[in-house]
Amino acid sequence: MSSSTTISPKNIAVLGATGSIGTSALEVIAASGGYLRAGVLSAHRSLEQLTSQARQFRPDVVIATDPLAAEAHDWTDLPAGCELLVGAEHLDAAVA
Repeated sequence: MSSSTTISPKNIAVLGATGSIGTSALEVIAASGGYLRAGVLSAHRSLEQLTSQARQFRPDVVIATDPLAAEAHDWTDLPAGCELLVGAEHLDAAVA
């Protein structure tokens, strides 16, 4: 492979991004040197942390699986271009 070849990053969906396994997955993505990208992040109730992760990783989609928690959360800090989906029913489509 020549040095001018550009490799597109592999998009990763991190479900449960605010939990211990999710945060570990995000550490791996951050350390991948651009080979991996967090394309989807989801969380159930830790929505402040999810918003912070979205600002850092700039996913295409953020999913809040708890509709009541999502309704009470201020989403104004989500990065531009980041789509917010509410409800666990969006998880299947996001990882397909």
